[in-house]
Amino acid sequence: MNPELHKAIVDVHAAAENLGIKAVLVGALMMEFTTEVGADYPPPKRTNDADFAVFVADWAAFERLRASLEAKEYARSPKVEHRLTNEDKTVLIDLIPAGDAIAKGGEIVWPESEHVMTVVGFPEVCAAATTKVKAGLPEVPVITVPGFVLLKIIAFQERFENQDLKYINDVEHLAYWLEHYASIADKDDRRFEFLERKGWRDLDINLAGAAMLGDEVKRLALPEAAKRIRKFLEDSAVSESPFIETLVRLKRSMADEEARDRVREEGVEWLKAFQRGFEAT
Repeated sequence: MNPELHKAIVDVHAAAENLGIKAVLVGALMMEFTTEVGADYPPPKRTNDADFAVFVADWAAFERLRASLEAKEYARSPKVEHRLTNEDKTVLIDLIPAGDAIAKGGEIVWPESEHVMTVVGFPEVCAAATTKVKAGLPEVPVITVPGFVLLKIIAFQERFENQDLKYINDVEHLAYWLEHYASIADKDDRRFEFLERKGWRDLDINLAGAAMLGDEVKRLALPEAAKRIRKFLEDSAVSESPFIETLVRLKRSMADEEARDRVREEGVEWLKAFQRGFEAT
């Protein structure tokens, strides 16, 4: 992790702590923090965006946090209301208010732009955050892999509907975890133990990580998030869905249709395995 990003994360956490505000790292940067990514995993996509959910009592508390960071020479973005940047603009900090006082009904309405942002899933995902992170990184609360996947599913739905091209990154992140969660390459027995516990001897071990992930996401999700995840699975677990077609487009190096069909089939199988875990009692 570059020093500027490391410093920004420490600064946000310290500023929030000084004001009695809980701040949880929620974005794709968690992939660099999580101890789930072992030496056997392919390297995750890197980012210089530090996204924090901040549990504030009201907008005044949010402003105090933002002012505290401005005093540390972080500047507000003129275009994005929840964003700050460091002095040389190499690090982006997104502050996303959470909690019932501001995020009523799972939505934030930003006071200046009146932009509406969905934060369904944030309370339960942040409640399950952990400070167990890789050595050498700031020990701040970070969401878990199941929490990240839950939020990415909801983000994909909203972004695709709005044709915000960030939905492509959502697909890439979801595919990474559907394929690799609880990897068996480094003598990790969790997939085998999961299948044994469920009695699912018919499920391929290569799909067991996705099923296990579905099971763990289900344990996290409150009713509104669970409803959205079911809608995502209903819409996506077919070979010509927007999710699957985006997954195919991400494999640009595959020139022949047969290879692309294999990606489609694999993607559908991952989602069906995830759904099996999610819907199991």
